[in-house]
Amino acid sequence: MPSQNSRLKVVLIVGLLWMVLSLVIFLLLADEPTRTQWLGLTFLLISEGAAVGVLAFLEIQPPTAGSLFRMGSYAAVILFALFALPMAVVHAAGAATSSSILIVSELIALVVLLTLEILLFVSSRSSAASDRAAAARMGQSLSLLASLDDILKIETLSPELTAKLKKLVEEVRFFDRSAVTSSDKLLSDKAMRLSELIKGAGGDAPPEAGKLIEEMTALAKVRQREGQDSQRGGF
Repeated sequence: MPSQNSRLKVVLIVGLLWMVLSLVIFLLLADEPTRTQWLGLTFLLISEGAAVGVLAFLEIQPPTAGSLFRMGSYAAVILFALFALPMAVVHAAGAATSSSILIVSELIALVVLLTLEILLFVSSRSSAASDRAAAARMGQSLSLLASLDDILKIETLSPELTAKLKKLVEEVRFFDRSAVTSSDKLLSDKAMRLSELIKGAGGDAPPEAGKLIEEMTALAKVRQREGQDSQRGGF
């Protein structure tokens, strides 16, 4: 599979060859180019350069760039090419003589292309940031569950503490992982403290461990309510 650099080089080389070809064809066919024809050629090259620039920009984006950004960019380039290139070709060929219409039309097309590209880029970055935040929240909840499951595997854990800990694990399993609350960090810190208490005791866990589990269970209920309130506040 071609690397990113290879694809980028191909896009740039093909784009440059296309622009050179346009210039050569114009010079061969236009005996005495008028001002409008030169303008047509100029905007033709600018339009081709803009299209190649967008395609090259897509090639340097990381694999995590959203499909909406890529597909939207391709669609924008195609629509731009369908409008801007024929307009420029017609004027470069001398079939049209209104330079003002050409200038206004091409500038509008370029502004629309750049605006769409910026909006798509910003939207994709915002979406990517939201996805990363959601993954981080998911990871935090799974990390808490993993810590509690590790504690449950300790053979010296008393039946009473095991029962309390299983109840806590069930509470954590039903967390809304799409929400971030003030209780998340507290629960993680307490889980770390609990692990240190039980593993450090060697034998029977100290009474403080049972109290800490009860605190965590109460905090987990608060965390559930906070997650539900967060969801209601989002609508």
